[in-house]
Amino acid sequence: MINESLVLFAAAFTLVLIAIELAKRYFDWVPENSRKLAHIATSLLISIMPLWLTATQIILLAGTFIGLLIFTKATKVFTSVQSVKRTTYGEFAIAVAAVVSALVFLPLHQDWFMIGFLVLAFSDTAAEFAGKKQPIVRIEIFKQPKSLGGSIIFAITAIIICVLAAEALKIDYNLAKLCIGLASVTLVEAFLVFGLDNAAIPVATGLAIEWATF
Repeated sequence: MINESLVLFAAAFTLVLIAIELAKRYFDWVPENSRKLAHIATSLLISIMPLWLTATQIILLAGTFIGLLIFTKATKVFTSVQSVKRTTYGEFAIAVAAVVSALVFLPLHQDWFMIGFLVLAFSDTAAEFAGKKQPIVRIEIFKQPKSLGGSIIFAITAIIICVLAAEALKIDYNLAKLCIGLASVTLVEAFLVFGLDNAAIPVATGLAIEWATF
């Protein structure tokens, strides 16, 4: 029997990508902006999946979308997320992050899973914005731009998100250990390029929170 929640999530992801694609074409958005909107929307959808889906179902859905993204990249269907000029595999990396997070955290630690994708949605986006507006110091890794300003904002917003989430979910944690763990996540974000940080940030964040609860 087909799981209704699985079908609904598959439909939600598809509709989100189609809506962003149509908006991008209608409003003539630059691909970087539509791609970032898709990044936030899909990360938020993934963050709530453990509330309704099992680890196996999440892995199945993520695997299906990896196949779909390979097809759309070859056919250039979703220009909103797959037509940026820089080399990036970020859209695939998010799906990989869902698979790895499901394997590592579910079913026992769905909170870690959820918080990891909240950080990916908001902190990663804030870091990119800050890196463009207030980079402070710019560097290039394999010709991919990174900045000190972006890393600072990533760390600050990640701490805020994790603390607020931990308090809301009534998770006991050590603040010092959490900050140290998230500093490590910031380094991961800073040095992984080509969008591969999308695969690492949710998992690394979840592990940082788990360490902070010991």
